[in-house]
Amino acid sequence: MASVNKVILIGHLGRDPEMRSTQTGKKITTFSLATTERWNNEDHVEWHKIVLWERLAEIAKEYLRKGSQVYIEGRLQTRNWEDQNGIKRQFTDVIANSLVMLSSRRDSQPGYQSNYGGSPPREPREPRELREPREDPAPPSAAAPLNKPAPVVEEYPIEDDTSLPADSDLPF
Repeated sequence: MASVNKVILIGHLGRDPEMRSTQTGKKITTFSLATTERWNNEDHVEWHKIVLWERLAEIAKEYLRKGSQVYIEGRLQTRNWEDQNGIKRQFTDVIANSLVMLSSRRDSQPGYQSNYGGSPPREPREPRELREPREDPAPPSAAAPLNKPAPVVEEYPIEDDTSLPADSDLPF
């Protein structure tokens, strides 16, 4: 029987991503991700350790910051080990294979502190009339006119029904 190991999370980073390299030179980035559920009028936070490899690791390190909101798809991987006192320990990581940044670029800038309550208020914008005019888009190509007439199809009249196959001759 087949099995599925898939995780989908949307949450906020609890700390800035940390990047390191393996002995073979592969890049690996980790960060903690908080997901929040509300029940009984209380927020319940679950923390997840996210692990990204190679190019995804580089992107996360460059663009994500503490408080950034992300969508993660990946799989669960559990590690077992014994600590210094001989006690068996277990830890489950989310190995991400897809990352979508949901925060605005401003939220991901260094030094910006998010309060996990959503995006900060935006600065007021100038009215449309006061903004610099944008360049007009390029005119449509002359090779593809917008109002092109439909092609004319010649009709061939059928003189009698004997030229058509009978229903019983159809294979279905």
